[in-house]
Amino acid sequence: MISISLCMIVKDEEGVLGQCLDSAKELVDEIIIVDTGSKDKTKEIAYRYTDMVYDFQWTDDFSAARNYSFSKATKDYIMWLDADDIILKKDLDQLKLLKKQLNLEYDVIIMKYVVQRDPNGQETYACYRERLVKRSNNFKWHDPIHEHINFYGKVLNTEIAITHTGVTRNSKRNLSILKKFIENSNSFHPKYLFYYARENNALGNLDEAIKYYLKFLDIEPDIYSPYSEACIQLSQIYKAQNQDKLALKTLIRSFEYEPVRAEILCLIGKYYIDKKDYCTAIYWYKLALSIPKPTLSWMFVMEEYWEFIPYIELCHCYYHMGDIDLALSYHKKAAQLKPKHPAVVHNQKFFNTLAKASKCHL
Repeated sequence: MISISLCMIVKDEEGVLGQCLDSAKELVDEIIIVDTGSKDKTKEIAYRYTDMVYDFQWTDDFSAARNYSFSKATKDYIMWLDADDIILKKDLDQLKLLKKQLNLEYDVIIMKYVVQRDPNGQETYACYRERLVKRSNNFKWHDPIHEHINFYGKVLNTEIAITHTGVTRNSKRNLSILKKFIENSNSFHPKYLFYYARENNALGNLDEAIKYYLKFLDIEPDIYSPYSEACIQLSQIYKAQNQDKLALKTLIRSFEYEPVRAEILCLIGKYYIDKKDYCTAIYWYKLALSIPKPTLSWMFVMEEYWEFIPYIELCHCYYHMGDIDLALSYHKKAAQLKPKHPAVVHNQKFFNTLAKASKCHL
């Protein structure tokens, strides 16, 4: 059995810190909270769970704060969480079992990071992150924002999840940190051009966003950069500007960088649905169903695009092409995955009405 230090950095998190620590306290052996300047009751809440609460002067550098929190750890492994993360009971039970089974054999334990769930709790947006690291390896965080650990050694991959509950991000702060980092750094990973574009996009600085999405996409590809995500976001800007052909071209451009992804194929399919070219749309949605979903992806995966959305849209397409039987068959496939989804509920009512009108039983 191993011991675990939970290390967190916080600022003005009184609304969420308690639920985070409540979800993790049964798992960990010590809790370390580093406060970077809270003006609310965050520290008061932290002291209810631990005496290991430290102040750290904020320097626009998340890695510096995280490394300081790691320096206070004393247990075998270090686990990191954000204040708006929680561990659901099913995942906590799996983690407790894993903790009992582990020895010091592994250097890193990878876990799923679920950033979005639908109203029924099903995952819709997730990736994998290094979540537990061996303290004796002295792993360090790197880069001032969107920080990461350059880990090495023996890795254990798991499907245990941490669930992120936050719904907003501080784009103005993030943009300021990114701007300073890009301007002052002699060398930085190209993905930071993408992050800079994304924050500009979130703030409505669309010309600047387009400029940096294109800069990012013009750089030699590597396996650690979110090219498909960049193409999706850039295409959405073009679509909002009524530049539909440029939006389509941008989606197709993603094929230059990495294996084909269902998210891209479905968005191409939606382009043809909007043009009422249902036959072509069907091709793209069926192609989306034919490719394997990536496993242990460091990039975010939009879960619904890998089965559910193709089924919903194929139902839509076949109905408009007059093939009610095929439309119904794809509706049933979608219903098996998400029976309470609003689109499924709506379609079921429609097919029920259709059945009554034709005196059939579905």
